[in-house]
Amino acid sequence: MDQDQAFQRVASSVEDADWDQFGELIARAKESNEEYVHEKPHAALGMAVAAGFVLGGGLTPRRLFRLGFAVGGPLLNRELVSGVFRLIGQTLDEAPEPKRAKRRAKRTESE
Repeated sequence: MDQDQAFQRVASSVEDADWDQFGELIARAKESNEEYVHEKPHAALGMAVAAGFVLGGGLTPRRLFRLGFAVGGPLLNRELVSGVFRLIGQTLDEAPEPKRAKRRAKRTESE
């Protein structure tokens, strides 16, 4: 069986009602997109630019790594610093009190 026959079988098995529902879904999605673009044109333009950049091959693994490091680096740094301070605090809380040498009473000249 070649591809044309397989496609014809699949196409004939799909009911017209399914295609109508699919068409309605597409129409609602189009209306929703148009409404969003009218309400927030700058956001829509930004998303279009980002999608074009990604689809155009602008997001290479090297750039993705740099972007991730630029965004995640400060967050990771804060987490590491807070973890170190938390560890130091726990260590100091659990450490036994240091023994202090007893002060000897000063001898008075009368003795």
